[in-house]
Amino acid sequence: MDKRIFLGFALNQQQQQDCLKIQQAIWASNKPVKAQNLHLTVLFIGQLNALQLNKLSQYLDEQTSQQQFARFDIEFDRLIHWQKPQIIALGARLCPPALLHIHQSLGQFATSIASPVANQRYLPHITLFRKAKQHVAYAVNPVVLQPACLHLFESKSTPNGVEYISLANWDLTP
Repeated sequence: MDKRIFLGFALNQQQQQDCLKIQQAIWASNKPVKAQNLHLTVLFIGQLNALQLNKLSQYLDEQTSQQQFARFDIEFDRLIHWQKPQIIALGARLCPPALLHIHQSLGQFATSIASPVANQRYLPHITLFRKAKQHVAYAVNPVVLQPACLHLFESKSTPNGVEYISLANWDLTP
C-alpha cells in the first residue's frame, strides 16, 4: 500500500513549547497544528510504494554514511501567511547552505523514483496554523533549530486528524 511521504526535521519538546506559546498568543479562528505534528519539511514527496520507499531509504543510508548531510542551525524569527494554502507559519530570513544542499539533493533523487517534485523555491518554515484567512501581526521570540537527524515521515489520515509518523531517521554529520 502506498504511503504519503515527506522528509523533515522533528522539533524537540522545548521548540514545540515555544511554538505552542506563539499559537496561544495569536489563536483567533485559525486551526492550530498539533504539537506532535510541528516540524520543518525538507521535501514533500507524495505517494510512494514499498519499492520506492526502499530505494529512498537506501539513498539516505548512502548519503549519511558518506557524510553528505551536515548539521546546521536555523532561526525562525517571523510570522508569514500564505493565502493559497491558508497557513500561518514561522519563517526564517535565511536558509543555511547545508539545509539547501539537503533539500536539493533529496529533490534530485526523488524525481528519479517518483513523480517530479514541485520545483518551487525552498522556503524553510514551521506551519503553526491551517485554514488561516489572514496575516496576524505578532513579534515572535526566535525559535532556533539545530537538527541532529533527518526523518522520513508518513502523513496519515486518522479519525483524530492527520498524524505525522516517523518511519525512519538518519543522523546528520556534526
